[in-house]
This record gives sequence, C-alpha cells and structure tokens, in this order.
Amino acid sequence: MRVPGFARLYAGLLLGRTGSTMTYVALVLFVLQRYHSPQLAGATAFMAALPGIVVSPVAGALLDRYGRARLVTLDYALAAAALGSIAGLSALHQLPSPVLLAIVAVASLTNPLSWAGARSLFPILAPRHLWEHANGLDSSGHVLATLLASPVAGALVGLVGGEWALASAAAVYVAAAAIMLRLPDPPNKVPVSGSVLHNAWLGLKYMLRNPSLRGLALTLSTYNLGNGVLAIAVPVLVLGRLHSTPSVVGLLWGAMGGAGLASALVAGRFSSQGRERQLIIGGILIGTVATAMLPFANNLFVVAVAITLLGCSSGPTHDVARSGHARGGADHRLLRARHRPHLRAGEDHLHPPHPTPSPRVLLPGRRSDCGFDHPQAEPLRPAWPAPQPRRPASALCRARRRSTRCR
Repeated sequence: MRVPGFARLYAGLLLGRTGSTMTYVALVLFVLQRYHSPQLAGATAFMAALPGIVVSPVAGALLDRYGRARLVTLDYALAAAALGSIAGLSALHQLPSPVLLAIVAVASLTNPLSWAGARSLFPILAPRHLWEHANGLDSSGHVLATLLASPVAGALVGLVGGEWALASAAAVYVAAAAIMLRLPDPPNKVPVSGSVLHNAWLGLKYMLRNPSLRGLALTLSTYNLGNGVLAIAVPVLVLGRLHSTPSVVGLLWGAMGGAGLASALVAGRFSSQGRERQLIIGGILIGTVATAMLPFANNLFVVAVAITLLGCSSGPTHDVARSGHARGGADHRLLRARHRPHLRAGEDHLHPPHPTPSPRVLLPGRRSDCGFDHPQAEPLRPAWPAPQPRRPASALCRARRRSTRCR
C-alpha cells in the first residue's frame, strides 16, 4: 500500500467491484419488483452482459492506446449515469421496458474498460517483488466486494425499494470514479502499432488458435450459462414460490461468495498441475448436482444448501481454470501481451456478471498451484510486463560456436 498510487487504485477498484455486484443484484430484483416479469429480468441481465462481451477485444485495444486510468474512470462515470437515469425515470414512472433495455445495453459497452483496465494497472504500479502481494489483494478485494455488496443490495431493495438500491449503487460508482480520476496514468512502455480493430483481431485470433485457451473459453462459457440462468431463477424461486424477501436473495448470493472463497482456499493448498481437467470436471459435476436440487426445493434451507454447494464448486473450478489458462497459454507471444488488456479484456466475460466469485488466491509456498513452477509458465503472473523475447535460433547457434562446435 506504500507504493505511490497503489492505495488509490485498490480503493477505486474495490468500490467499482462493489458497485458492479450491487448493480447486478439490485437490477434483477428491481425488474422483478417493478415489472413482475421474469422474462424482462432475463432480457435485462442478457443486455447487461452481451454488448460488453462483443466489444471486449476492441475495448482492450483502446486501453493499450489511450490510458487505462482515464478509461476506467469513464466506465465508472457512465455506469453511475445509467443507474441514476434508471432510478430517476422509474421514480417518475417514465421507464418503459425498451428504454430500460437500451440504457442497460449502452452502459454494458464500456464494462470491459474497468474489468480489464483496473486489473492491468496492478503490475504497472507495483514493483516486481510485490506482484504476488498485489495479486492477493486483487483476489481478496473481489471476494470482499461480493460478500458485502450482495446482501447490502438485497437489503436495500427490500427496505427502501429498487430505485434507491440502484441510486446507492450509482453513488458507489461516483465515489470510485472520483478516486480513479486523480490516479496518474502510467506511461505505456509497450509499443503499439496498427489500428485498434487490427490489434483486437490479433488478440482474438490468438485465443481462438490456442487449443488450451479455446477449450477453457468454451468450457467455462457453457458452464456459466447455467449460472446466468440461476441469476434470474433463484430470485424468482425465493420471491415467488417461497414468498421470501429480497434481503434473503442477497444473503444467498453472499453465502455463495463465502463458500467459493473457502473452497478456493482449500483447493489452493494442493497442487493442481496435471490434474486440471479432472478437477474442472469434478467441480462442474458438483455444480450440476447443486443446480438439480433447486427445482425440487420447497423451503429456504434446501435452497441455501444448494447455493452453498454451488459456491463450493465454483471457487476451485474457476481457480483451476485460471491456472490452466496460464499453463496452456504459455508462449512468448502471449507473455509479451499478458499485461496488455486486448488479450485480457474478454477474460472476465467468460461468464455473465453474477454474484459468483472466481477468486485467484495465491497461497505462500504453493506457487505451483497457479502454474508458476511450470518451466514455461514462470512469467505468467497476472497481467505484468513480459520477459524479453527469445533470441533467434541462428543467434544462439553463433553464440555457441564461440565456445563449442555447433552442428
């Protein structure tokens, strides 16, 4: 925290994540409360995710060129304006569903700027020997925001209504933007050439051609379709069939976050190298069993057990998947781009922004858990400047000739 600018970055990112989690929980509950339409709630959640996913490669290329701190601030400010508009128009009874969907879709376009931009600032501001500590703070901040924001958002919807809950999330975004506004933008030490669209296409093409990254993207995207459904189905189940309150919905999402954190900490104590596929499959199967319990739940206890079990499965699954991401993508082209957001911007879009955490916990003495002991993956800590490129084979051969005969 003594690194200049790091405390401001961490505070801004923590508030931004808190606002993001509050927004998603409050937005779904707000739509269910005001419009009494699960279909519209699903459409709203869909529009809150899809535009950002589509433009994420372009957003990452923009972060490379035009400064990360200022674009993160722009996203926070736009999110605050969108939430304020929804709350204000709803209070005036001037918010038809097409206008709601349009506002949500426009706000989603800039989401990748903060999701990728803020995280890529960590290794730029922190010295090399503090990278692991910075990563630990990054992960703990994500979990802390999830644990606190979900219950708070649910309680606000239940106590003062959806409009005030969204206005509160907007206020959190305003505070995050005010903090990030005074964060100096570090100079970009990586040369950037070509057009924005060309660079975005290069990043997307590399991901599609890498078997490990492509497999992880397909697996997690498919798996998290179910999580996206649960983001709507669980509130409908709790509010409709079980006749409970929005506060209970928030507490359930908070319980999922706590279970995910605990399971990730336990899984982090054991090396996953060589067993990533089995662990991911096991986590998906446990999540499937938990999800299958929900249609037959006739009381809150069963729902709480299923949600907690789902959180226990999601923590290790996403943690191991990120480790496999590091190992599978370890070549020098990716290493050089690892701290560049145009290859990272889509990473957080593998699943919709629901309250399930995917913490990247680094435990002392267990570096291999994240692939750092792998000979090719050593430089792959989250989003830092890459090592120098390899010398060409001809140069190596000439160097060897000076001492031994090179055949």
